[in-house]
Amino acid sequence: MKKIVSLCILCSFCIYASANYTQAIDTPFSIAETKVSEARLLEQYITRYIIRIRSLENQFPTIDSNYIEEILQNIEHILIELDNIQKGIYSISRTELILEWVIRYMKQINTELQNTTKNIQRQEREKLDRWIQRYQDSIIKIHNISARIIDIHSIYYLNQETLSTSDREAMRVIITLRRKNQELLAYNTKVYKNTEELQEYLRTLIQSIREDVIFLRKTRTKYQ
Repeated sequence: MKKIVSLCILCSFCIYASANYTQAIDTPFSIAETKVSEARLLEQYITRYIIRIRSLENQFPTIDSNYIEEILQNIEHILIELDNIQKGIYSISRTELILEWVIRYMKQINTELQNTTKNIQRQEREKLDRWIQRYQDSIIKIHNISARIIDIHSIYYLNQETLSTSDREAMRVIITLRRKNQELLAYNTKVYKNTEELQEYLRTLIQSIREDVIFLRKTRTKYQ
C-alpha cells in the first residue's frame, strides 16, 4: 500500500515538474513574440512618421533642415534596430531596453516638432501683422482714389438719359470695381498663410482695380 502511495506521489511530482518546465520554456518564447510584435508596430508607425516629417518641410519652409536631417538619420538607425529585434538577434532584456528607448525618443521628437512648428507659426503671424500694418496707409490711399473714380463715373452714367452698350458695360465694371475696392479695404481681416500669400493677394487685387479704372477712363474718353 505504501508503494502505491509513493508511486502516486512520484507521478504527481513528475507531472507538476513537467508542467513547470513547459511553462518555463513557453514564457520566454511568449515574451519574445510579444516584443517582436511591438517592434513591428513601432516600425509601421515610424515609417508613417517619416512621411509626416517630410510634409512638415513643405508646410514650414523655414524649419531648420539640418535639424530635420538629424532626426531622420536617427530614425534610420532605429528602423535597423527594430528590424534586428524582429529577426531575433537580441536577447529579451536588450530588446526591452531598445523598445523603451525608441518609445521615449519618439515621444520626445514629437513634442519638439510640435513646439518648433508652433514657434514658426507664431513668428510668421507676427511677421504678417507687421506687413499688414506697413501696407495700411498705402491701401487706404489706393482705396480713396478708387472710390472717387467710382463716384465720378457713377454720377456721369446715372445722368445719361439713354445708355449705350458701352455705357452698360462701364456700369457693370463700376459695380465690380466697387466690390473689389471694398475687398481691398478689408484686406487686413483675411487669414493668410504667410507674407508671400498676403503680397500676392494685394498685388492681384490692386492690378485688377487698376485695369478697371483704366477701362473706365478709356471708355469715357472714347465717347466724349
